[in-house]
Amino acid sequence: MAFTIFYIMDKTSERKKHIRPAIYIRLLSPEKVYKWTMIQYAENIWDAEGRIAYGLTLVTDISHIKKEGVAMMSILDSYEDHCQHFFCTDGKALPDSSTQLPKLSNREIEVLRYLAVGNSSKQIAAQLNIAVKTIDNHRQSLLKKTNSKSAGELVAYGINMGFI
Repeated sequence: MAFTIFYIMDKTSERKKHIRPAIYIRLLSPEKVYKWTMIQYAENIWDAEGRIAYGLTLVTDISHIKKEGVAMMSILDSYEDHCQHFFCTDGKALPDSSTQLPKLSNREIEVLRYLAVGNSSKQIAAQLNIAVKTIDNHRQSLLKKTNSKSAGELVAYGINMGFI
């Protein structure tokens, strides 16, 4: 986890607000079964010196989505609209080339997050107080922009790229 903090500390105060790291690791359960876990640094509050005062961290079991692979970290940088991946192999963090993210609107990201918790188009429309057809248009746009074929694949993409 040290490289997460280094990456954030290396940025200017304004840039830090746009960094969203997510770490994907395997943890051993009490039943002696390995489970994939995602740790997301969802929101941070910064003090006057540019240090993290406190933050919201989410820990999620993603074993149903990720079955194999190596530990990794993704860093979503909404300031520069890219996501960088680091893979941990043989105890070393190896950077992957930056992945250019599709230009998702704030509303599309909001719809994606509602989809991730299992809401239907009708439920999302009610929550956002907009038409169901508008939500369906956002869903189709998300599928096209992310080259996904289903809502499940779209949610997995959102998790892997740090949107969720």
